[in-house]
Amino acid sequence: MIRSFLSIETSRAVRLELCLIQNKLKKNKGIRWVAPDNIHLTLKFFGDINQEQVDDIKKIISSVCIDIRPMTLKIRGLGGFPDMDRPKILWAGLDGEIKRLFKFQTLIDKTLQKMNFAMDKKNFLPHLTIGRIKKPKKCDILKKEITDINLLKTTKWRVDNIVLFKSQLMPGGAFYTHLWDFPLNG
Repeated sequence: MIRSFLSIETSRAVRLELCLIQNKLKKNKGIRWVAPDNIHLTLKFFGDINQEQVDDIKKIISSVCIDIRPMTLKIRGLGGFPDMDRPKILWAGLDGEIKRLFKFQTLIDKTLQKMNFAMDKKNFLPHLTIGRIKKPKKCDILKKEITDINLLKTTKWRVDNIVLFKSQLMPGGAFYTHLWDFPLNG
């Protein structure tokens, strides 16, 4: 079985910016930081699938991407899930062509559903996970630091392809392998 997901990669400049943000927050203990090269925007998580399903996904997503134009995204603010009072996940929010991103993700989900891939149960909330908190606790200092960082200007990037990744869980974090690139050709 292949643990996999479909995502948008960030640009090198965005990864560098997120790394700088992580470094400003590193004095906060108990946060496992996502390696900058692993930061991505998940469009669809598949979980464990077989090779035949991978081949089906390649065909489906290739056909969807033919009519989609590239789009521009940028970081907009930082936050936490479920909230900043007791966060488990630290994230960077997104701005830019968000309406187009939502339509694109919905199209992907609906098209895959026709091929017996389940629709996502959670609403799509575009974000870039930058850290995971092992033991959520009151985070007043972290919340203040994030508010200060939110004032920074951010880098935008052009999304001109999406990627199907294989994900392997390792003791030090996840290891991602490109399985397939899908250019946005619209």
